Amino acid sequence: MEKDSQLNSDLADELDVARKRISQLEDLVGRCAATEETLLQSNEILHTLIDASPVAVINLDPQGRVLMWNKAAETTFGWQANEAIGSFNPIVPEDRKVEFEKIRELAMQGPLTGIEIKRRKKDGSPIDLSLSTAAISDPKGVITGYIAMFLDISARKKAEEELERSHSRLEELVRERTSELRQANEKLSKYSEELESSNRGLEQFAYMASHDLQAPLLAIATNLKMFLRRYREKLDEGTEKFLSDAVDSAIRMQNFIRGLLAYSRTGTRELELKRTDSALALDTALGNLASMIKETGAVITRDKLPVLHTDPSQLPHIFQNLIGNAIKFHGNGPPRAHVSANKQTDPGTGKKVWVFSVKDNGIGIPPEAKDVIFDIFKRLKSGGRYPGAGIGLATCKRIIERLGGSIRVESEAGKGSVFYFHLPAGDE
Repeated sequence: MEKDSQLNSDLADELDVARKRISQLEDLVGRCAATEETLLQSNEILHTLIDASPVAVINLDPQGRVLMWNKAAETTFGWQANEAIGSFNPIVPEDRKVEFEKIRELAMQGPLTGIEIKRRKKDGSPIDLSLSTAAISDPKGVITGYIAMFLDISARKKAEEELERSHSRLEELVRERTSELRQANEKLSKYSEELESSNRGLEQFAYMASHDLQAPLLAIATNLKMFLRRYREKLDEGTEKFLSDAVDSAIRMQNFIRGLLAYSRTGTRELELKRTDSALALDTALGNLASMIKETGAVITRDKLPVLHTDPSQLPHIFQNLIGNAIKFHGNGPPRAHVSANKQTDPGTGKKVWVFSVKDNGIGIPPEAKDVIFDIFKRLKSGGRYPGAGIGLATCKRIIERLGGSIRVESEAGKGSVFYFHLPAGDE
């Protein structure tokens, strides 16, 4: 009886243990079912996301058969999912299988991204793609498939090719223009050399012609003067006037030739820049003009004039021409001229310059003649009242520009003129 009671007790205990184990198994089955449902939901969400992705996504098994083909893959390649799934990858033609195998081997070693490949759609049209792929492994490391993502880069490649063509064309145009520019520069350089040579020849000719012509003109003028003195009493009034005009013409021609000689020398003579007292240069000019000043009763005044770095042999010519013109082109009263200078900053270069001015009380210059008077052989129309050849101001301009300056005039007809010229200050 006791044995039966013990046996029943043991059976009851084992039954309780079995019940507990059954309860645990039921609980485990419940959790597994929940997990499976969660996995199914996750897979469903994942598939939904993949289908909604704008990137073509393909899942292949280890042999290359298609397991998944999303909506973007349908749009990108033209094959519908039901056509592609289960078949070997339709986007790998025979001529690309070696490339495909190489990519798959590389994917077994690690993920690949941004590989540019070319494929064809279902309709045969070419497409450029950027491929990213990776192998899928089970917990034991056995490869169970591959996932591949394709981004259509046809538009980008087309733009790059177009850009490359444009770049090549641009380079070609640049080469052509560079060649044309080089040829033009060579021609320009050749023309410049020819022009420079021609100018030198013309200057030498002007110098030689001016120099050689002075002697015969002097002889003509001298002989005519002697003839007039010797035979004046025997000549009638018309003949005497004719000879006097011939003498005046010869003298004017002499002055013209001297001016031309001075103009040609300004282009051939080497500049010698040194410390120069502009007051002494003005004194030299006034000494050369002494007889004209005395004859006309001209009054020349000045302010304190500076020392500057320039050519001391050229500066007197500038003063002599400008003051000589002030005396020559005077009005009714005695000619007057005033010379001054002030230091300024050249707005163009930012360097210090001395700006000289020569102010007169002469006949003035009409507005339309302010620029042309600095051209050689250009003179004011004065009905022959004033002698000259139109070389003096041109010579001034040429000297000043060679010294690194410029000249201009402010004037009003009948109210005198002010000539301004600037020269670099240099070392004082």
